[in-house]
Amino acid sequence: MIIFSRYLTIFFLITTSAFFPGSAAAQPSEQYLIDTLDLLTEKTLEAYMLEDYISFYQYFAKKMEPVTEKQHFDNAFIKIYKEDLGNVISRKLLLEKSKLDRDFPVLVYKARFEKFEPVLITVNFANEYDRYRITRIRFDRVYHTD
Repeated sequence: MIIFSRYLTIFFLITTSAFFPGSAAAQPSEQYLIDTLDLLTEKTLEAYMLEDYISFYQYFAKKMEPVTEKQHFDNAFIKIYKEDLGNVISRKLLLEKSKLDRDFPVLVYKARFEKFEPVLITVNFANEYDRYRITRIRFDRVYHTD
């Protein structure tokens, strides 16, 4: 009877762990997390290149609403980044510089833009109601000190 009880307990723990958000079973795999965040980044960068502020802010966190207006997009992303850097030509994820925290992940890319390279693209995310959303995206020129 004790053996049956142990098996029943183990079975209960395994089957119920999938239903509790804090359990290991409910956590996305690291690769799934990377792929999900990378897709959000890709869609946001596509909107940047099209100068489509509505699509650009589509994946931003709710708390970022005060800065998700056309005027902010035009001033920060078009008049500064787009005029200085141009469009994104290519990007490569720098996993060693990224942070894969489940609540506040950060992806860092080394990118080539039309007018400058290399540029670091840093994208901060937040887990908002079990969906990842962008809280900040920035482009930083990298100057060599060789």
